[in-house]
Amino acid sequence: MGTIKAMGKVIWLAVRPLSKAEATIGWLDVANIIIHIIWSGGGGYLNMIWDWFQPYYLWGFPTILFLIAAFKLQRKTNDYESKSPYIVFQGGDVATGAHYKQKRFVPVNQEIDRTEALGLEVYYAYVFVKNDPQGYRGEERTARKAVCAIEIYEANNLKVPFVSFWGSWRGTPQVMTRPSHAPFEDLAEFDLPPNGFPHRVDFALKFREDEDMYGYNDEAQRYSKDGRWEKLKLPPKRFFVQVRLKAIGLKDKPLCWYEVNHEGSQSKPVIRQLSKEEIKALGY
Repeated sequence: MGTIKAMGKVIWLAVRPLSKAEATIGWLDVANIIIHIIWSGGGGYLNMIWDWFQPYYLWGFPTILFLIAAFKLQRKTNDYESKSPYIVFQGGDVATGAHYKQKRFVPVNQEIDRTEALGLEVYYAYVFVKNDPQGYRGEERTARKAVCAIEIYEANNLKVPFVSFWGSWRGTPQVMTRPSHAPFEDLAEFDLPPNGFPHRVDFALKFREDEDMYGYNDEAQRYSKDGRWEKLKLPPKRFFVQVRLKAIGLKDKPLCWYEVNHEGSQSKPVIRQLSKEEIKALGY
């Protein structure tokens, strides 16, 4: 009867998921049952087997239990990672757009009022972010409420950010349908589905005629007429930009670095993604 009970417990332990504590307790129960059977049988080969087995039981068996528990923990960790988002940053670029401002004026002859559309060339610096897991792409691998933390550093000072803010998701359905009076924290968030589709994140803009560039997001658009928010002004020089993504479901916070140069009025910003070696050289 004891042997049947022991075998049943072995099978039970093999088929159900266990924590480390449950595994240790369960396997000790099995060992105690087997030892009880050997001890109660007595005599002959059973005692010889016990004498041989005893040191292994006292010293080796706890080690085996620990290895089994570690294996189970690693398997659970792998299962967790297989259901996590996988974030990939793509090289940054600069897009050219136009800002239209209505300019009203009255002709000298005072006959009628007219309006004139004044088009100003604007450059937007951006990066692409995508959730591109390999293998299983279930709904649970969505990076929920994802935000891009932007930190812009001067090339000669990488200890303290020159400016920092949340990036602006560009043209995504969830962002486009949100009301303009929504809290800025809601505008900065976006669910990244695990489909590998790249989503654009704007982090700076520059008007061609301007001397300065500006950090850019929905908050800057709200607190200024055209996105040129004085709080995020960037003078003509070389900057390093750190883009870090944070989201529910991410095991870590993936980041990437970019180099951005602009030379003042009439110049177009140039953006370049840094290699791992260059990031290491920066001390990160």
